[in-house]
Amino acid sequence: MSWGGYRDKIDRYYFNVLIGEPGSAPPGQDMPPVIGKVIATLNREGRPGFVDAGAHVLDGSEAARQMLHNAIEQEIREQSLTRRIRPLSAQGKWAITVFIRTPYAPAIDRKRAIIHTCADMQISGGKKRTLLLAEVGADGELQSVDFEFITPQVAQSIGEGELAPVRHQLYARRMARAAGARDRGSM
Repeated sequence: MSWGGYRDKIDRYYFNVLIGEPGSAPPGQDMPPVIGKVIATLNREGRPGFVDAGAHVLDGSEAARQMLHNAIEQEIREQSLTRRIRPLSAQGKWAITVFIRTPYAPAIDRKRAIIHTCADMQISGGKKRTLLLAEVGADGELQSVDFEFITPQVAQSIGEGELAPVRHQLYARRMARAAGARDRGSM
């Protein structure tokens, strides 16, 4: 059996260090620029829990991080036209939701973002979801990133009365999107 991937790079690096190979660079991962800026901003702001938030962002596969990078870039471009914030979510093991705001959109309503993320977690059947709240400046650069760890306890503290309508709306949108994808695929 042969194992390939990131582990090989680590083994090769430490072998080169052991034999005194000059100029051995530590292994790294390809990091889409926006994701790298999110990590750097979390680190710079240093809010308690930022290491866990950053680790969760890095837990996504290269492909998942690239997909989130692309979605964030698209959202930044589209906000100048839509003038609204569209939540971005990844499902499955890498449960993350991002609200990103440019100067073209109104301020992020933190409570609404938390309610949306709780509903998203409940629909997907997850036990924990990381919520990132990011602000982009007029220069297009990431200015700040805040975060929340959403758990069933957070959802319970909000209450079913506020969660149910959001959960139903989100579920209906996902079902409509899935039906549209099926329809396009059958042509």
